[in-house]
Amino acid sequence: MDLTPLLSPAGALKRQTSRVEMNKGKKVMSEPELIPINQNKSVDPTESVALVTEKTEEATTSRRAFERSCALQSQLFLRKDVKFLSKKVSTLTSSNSKLKKKVKKAKYDLERLTKESAEKLAKTEVANARLRAVMVASEKKLSDIDDMLADVLEKLDKAADEVVIQIRGELMHQYLHGETNSWRPEEDIEVWESWKKLNELEQVDE
Repeated sequence: MDLTPLLSPAGALKRQTSRVEMNKGKKVMSEPELIPINQNKSVDPTESVALVTEKTEEATTSRRAFERSCALQSQLFLRKDVKFLSKKVSTLTSSNSKLKKKVKKAKYDLERLTKESAEKLAKTEVANARLRAVMVASEKKLSDIDDMLADVLEKLDKAADEVVIQIRGELMHQYLHGETNSWRPEEDIEVWESWKKLNELEQVDE
């Protein structure tokens, strides 16, 4: 190591000190202080080397302290960020859980309403099927009754015609054998003719 500048009588021994100052939230290294050397006093090179070594170690220690301070500050900021993000994740997780519960309830309500609608529809279809069966049976009964009524009316009409013929024959027999003085079968069987006309009118109305 060249100690000529340090040992020069006309110069000054540079004594390097390290201080950590706070400047607007940032740590900076201060300017090295100049320590004047007594020009009348002789300088021991060994002491000068020891002094430089000591100041170098102090500077190294200060630098390491500064680095540790920066690291601690970074860790502090990181912990704050982690804490903030953790709270945010917790909030989002809670919101997500609530939304899942709402979706689950909505699905359950939809399935329940769908099931109830299907059951009601099935019951309605069963009721409609029963009503259709009753209507078909009623229509069949009405058709059977209409057929029976038509058959009865036909038989009654034939019976009426036979009665009219029989009455005409009896009236003619009475007239021929002198049992009556007039031959007016139309007047005698007018009630039967009126009944037939009434029956025909009823059939037309139907």
